[in-house]
Amino acid sequence: MLTPGERALVSHDAPPTVGAVDVEAYTKWREGVVQFTDVPLSEAVAELNRYSSIELRLRDKSLEAKRVSGSFKAGEPDVFVSTLELFMPIRTIRVGNVIYISADNRVPSAQE
Repeated sequence: MLTPGERALVSHDAPPTVGAVDVEAYTKWREGVVQFTDVPLSEAVAELNRYSSIELRLRDKSLEAKRVSGSFKAGEPDVFVSTLELFMPIRTIRVGNVIYISADNRVPSAQE
């Protein structure tokens, strides 16, 4: 049972976890803004993918745990990755409707 200010994170490869949530930040999506406070990059990417037909994909596991904070316009993944490039040692490449985020500049294979 969750109480106000808590959230449950459920994943197919890990047991559910309950943690605190900043309710004000979490409801910013109603204004078209997605706000993150010290969240793993993998979580930020998953959240942003909910609001865009352009998919963000992390290509390197080493990036998943990198921490991200900031407010970003929902549905504008190009702006998000441009901002990441300013503050993180990453490279991005867009192929069709997918933006790959990696620690290098490899071109994704057809299987990815």
